[in-house]
Amino acid sequence: MKQFFYLLAADLRRAILSIRFLLSACGVALVLFIASWGQIKFARDVLYPLGLGISGTASMLIIASILPLFPFATTFATEWQERAVRFWIVRTGIRNYSMSKVLVSAISGFLTTAVGMLMFVLALR
Repeated sequence: MKQFFYLLAADLRRAILSIRFLLSACGVALVLFIASWGQIKFARDVLYPLGLGISGTASMLIIASILPLFPFATTFATEWQERAVRFWIVRTGIRNYSMSKVLVSAISGFLTTAVGMLMFVLALR
């Protein structure tokens, strides 16, 4: 169990403390800007364009669902290329390795979307 938490911490560091995470969050903010660009000048407050950006277009939902996957997917690809997958599987086991990857992908996806929305709100403020 101790190795699982080490693996989880290493995966979180690799997924969240990377340039790919920041670029994905900027991509979410950009998608929100594009989705609500025409209505920004009519906004009463900052949350109005955010609501329009989130619920305004179906393409935003698709793009905002795909963009948060990049930080995790690229870390897994890097780990596979560096041949570190075998090291972690031997140390922690297949079950702990896959649980860590699923948890990190969910956490990094949520944080990417949240940071992108926060960047959007702060830029409009």
